[in-house]
Amino acid sequence: MSATLDARDEVSSKLPFWQTISLSYSFYFRHLGDALRISWLWLLIFMPLTGATNWLQMSWFAEAIPNMKPGKPPLPPAMPIAMTTLGNASALVMFLAGCSIAVAWHRLVLLGEHPGLSGGNIFSRNVWRYVGMGLAILLIAGLPAFAVIASVSLWALPHAMDGGAPEMNAAKSNPAIFILIPIAYLAACIIVTRLCLLLPARAVGDTRLTFKEMWGLTRGNAWRIFWGIAACSLPPLLVAEIAMLILIVPPNPANLASGAMSGSWIVIGAIFSGYYLITLPIFIGFLSHAFLHFRRV
Repeated sequence: MSATLDARDEVSSKLPFWQTISLSYSFYFRHLGDALRISWLWLLIFMPLTGATNWLQMSWFAEAIPNMKPGKPPLPPAMPIAMTTLGNASALVMFLAGCSIAVAWHRLVLLGEHPGLSGGNIFSRNVWRYVGMGLAILLIAGLPAFAVIASVSLWALPHAMDGGAPEMNAAKSNPAIFILIPIAYLAACIIVTRLCLLLPARAVGDTRLTFKEMWGLTRGNAWRIFWGIAACSLPPLLVAEIAMLILIVPPNPANLASGAMSGSWIVIGAIFSGYYLITLPIFIGFLSHAFLHFRRV
């Protein structure tokens, strides 16, 4: 009798893969207005920043082309401070926008809390708990890679006098290193997928759920979560990539060298950068619905 109950518990703890993916997409399209309400301010900031960064990058590339000579390594001009500054600012805005949108969407799915002003939650505890939990998960996931790097470094010490890079000498003398590296990446992937459902917990203010508890709840579901995340992230990106290939004609290097740049290329690139932000809730919704499943089991 107990064996039957254990089998039922095991089946019920399995994440309903296709149902959760379907819920993520259907919830997103039913609440597309909320997605726009959450994202509009970030789009107004992020898209012009991206466009300006692209314009500066193309200008820099136009300066680099005349220095390229056949058979010789290119000597590109130094990157302008403005381009570096705008690039870093774009990355920071994208990070903050992603966290703000994610927390608002988690709370909409899990609590039914309709979002307020776009970006209005950026200074809330929930957003920064979310950031802290994300960083903690990444640090834990990086432990296997750190162990491999430390092992390679220790192994490299006796070979440091052989000439060349010590790490390469160590790798040649110990081919097992090439096996350990993909294993470390696989371990990191499993850790992230098993623990990432702590993110929606922190988004709704649940600080009691621990790493150990989440590890137990998601036992046997790593690949379901991994492929579910992929199914909710990659198709929207693929649609965007196909559309960009159709709509955008790559700028002619000759035109770049003469300073004539394609304004449409820059504008469409900025629009699609905003598209990536506004479709983020599909993936976030998958984490939310998966979290709901495991908390109910």
